[in-house]
Amino acid sequence: MEMRAYDRTGSILTAFASQVRRRGDAPAAMEQERRFSYAQLDRRSDAAAACLADHGARSGDRIALLAERSLDALIAILAILKTGAAYAPIDLDYPPAAQAAMLADATPRLTVVGRGAKGVATGAPVVDLDELCACAPRSFAAAPRSAFSPAYLMFTSGSTGRPKGVVVPDRAVCRLVRGQSYAAIADDDVLLHASPIAFDASTFEIWGALLNGASVAILRAARPSVSEIVETCARHDVSVAWFTAGLFHLLAERGIERLGSLRLLLAGGDVVSPAHLARARAALPRMTFVNGYGPTENTTFSCCHVLTPDVPAPDGAVPIGRVLSHSTGYVTGPRMTRLGDGEIGEFCVGGDGLALGYLDAPDLTAARFVVAPWGERVYRTGDLVSRDEAGVHRFHGRVDRQVKINGKRVELDALEETLRRRDGVGDAAVLLVDGQRLVGVVKVAKEADAARLAADALADLRAAFPASALPARIVALDAFPLTANGKLDRAALLARADAASIGPVGKAADEMERALIELWEKILRRAPLPADVNLFDLGATSLHLIAAHEAIRERFGLAPPLTLLFEHGDIRSFATALRALARGETEPPRDPRAQARRGGADAARNLATRRHAARRAQGRSPA
Repeated sequence: MEMRAYDRTGSILTAFASQVRRRGDAPAAMEQERRFSYAQLDRRSDAAAACLADHGARSGDRIALLAERSLDALIAILAILKTGAAYAPIDLDYPPAAQAAMLADATPRLTVVGRGAKGVATGAPVVDLDELCACAPRSFAAAPRSAFSPAYLMFTSGSTGRPKGVVVPDRAVCRLVRGQSYAAIADDDVLLHASPIAFDASTFEIWGALLNGASVAILRAARPSVSEIVETCARHDVSVAWFTAGLFHLLAERGIERLGSLRLLLAGGDVVSPAHLARARAALPRMTFVNGYGPTENTTFSCCHVLTPDVPAPDGAVPIGRVLSHSTGYVTGPRMTRLGDGEIGEFCVGGDGLALGYLDAPDLTAARFVVAPWGERVYRTGDLVSRDEAGVHRFHGRVDRQVKINGKRVELDALEETLRRRDGVGDAAVLLVDGQRLVGVVKVAKEADAARLAADALADLRAAFPASALPARIVALDAFPLTANGKLDRAALLARADAASIGPVGKAADEMERALIELWEKILRRAPLPADVNLFDLGATSLHLIAAHEAIRERFGLAPPLTLLFEHGDIRSFATALRALARGETEPPRDPRAQARRGGADAARNLATRRHAARRAQGRSPA
């Protein structure tokens, strides 16, 4: 398949404009029944750009975007770029106080706000997304952009608990999706847009389509079920899709054969299971599989391992593959010496995918974006890898305590630091269990109430971190076990934490409760479970809820909205809602505890506008 030429001196808008000229009447973006051609998308984004300019947007600005993925969000992104600004998507999964902190760091000229993000203190003039996309048609002369113009600001986790903003230029985006052999995208391809726009996989999904003349199919549901993913792929004949490793594993277990339109499936964000890969390849024998690896600081992918249908599966763990075109990668040892084949060292990546640095953080930028002894600017990933004689890389873990949960970075040190700030906590530890859930443990200081302390400590985390980074529960202990060398014995600590009781297990009220308990025991791999325990406190994640949704569909023949599982966090209340649906009631009873479980973060919605103004007055540095 022919690859689109990569111009390292070009910009996102020049690449998009070439597709508008070449593919004007062809479908560019689709969302349910709505669809725009390239020409229509260009005109709509021109009108929105003119409106943003009326509100004061200028070249070099940053414009924040608080919105779920949608066709309108896509129009807003293009419009922002046309004004010469960079878009700064804010993760809606973060609590309001954390969102406000990111907005304060971004110092945006404007904030575009969609329906799902009302009520957040932005510190900048607000533009309603619906109104922006309803602007009257107007021509607009796009501001000049270069290869090094900041395209977007994306926040990643930080070891201090405060997310850090990564500034990514146009050239890095173009390098990701053009002139690459791992995914040669053609005119007739349809790429699924299933990632949140504040997650860097969206860079591949959106621009992989729009800079190559293909189409992007937008998965509208904010929390999609497997059935909704399958339905969207079938409706739009999706041929290219990216999933987190966790979601890929779930799809492999729950009907990946229904994704028969896929010719290319990419997965990443965590280690891919060989068993699930084998199952997927057997179900879709004509599909090419790509294991993608890379940090946000090197624009989504740094390496890819491509398995075409005729290539046998690798022995053991799936490699992260070869370095992308127009990029570099080095395995380094002490003092950044370059290591040979087979040796394990820190992976340093460079080339055209590199970000400009961290926003307003020169010390942090200098520590991670370094000039190597051989004279090249590279990013120190903190990942341990090895390379074989064929140039294929394998992942061997981290040099620090950063972990991945469902494809998103989680800094264990940041969680522990937040826990230690709580009065009554003598020490704290956060442990990774089974590679997929976290457990927090606090050492109770004298005269502190253990149960109250554990609840307050968890509330502290909920106010500062997204749900994906939260421990399943906080366990309070009188003392921490130590090794013979006086260091924390994390294995023993985990054993003590897991031994904590989850409460008495009573009898199920009826057959439905009994079936739901058995279902959740299999999903969470722990038994027995009481019907009234909060499943989120036991480590239930969004992926677990998607798995439960599919199992419920198969077991009961019912397809409740996936949001119903989020609103009913224990088996008993969900069983009540499910019985109501079975009786044909359209409005099942709400769990009165649902709002409380979402945390009392509403009180943290304010951040001083003067802080935003003061930061802008100091000037803005792209890195």
